[in-house]
Amino acid sequence: MEQRINKLNLLNIGWINYYIIANCKGIIKSFEIWIKQRLRMCIWKRWKRLKLDIET
Repeated sequence: MEQRINKLNLLNIGWINYYIIANCKGIIKSFEIWIKQRLRMCIWKRWKRLKLDIET
């Protein structure tokens, strides 16, 4: 999970710098919300898979 977050941080820095030049704060905010939702989904799937593995 840490590797995924580190890769996303590098990617975000590039996109944020790109959109700051265009002065698009709304796009940056929506991108941040989307990333948080995706990370939450990954954590949830990992937890759910671990729970199923323990039961079987």
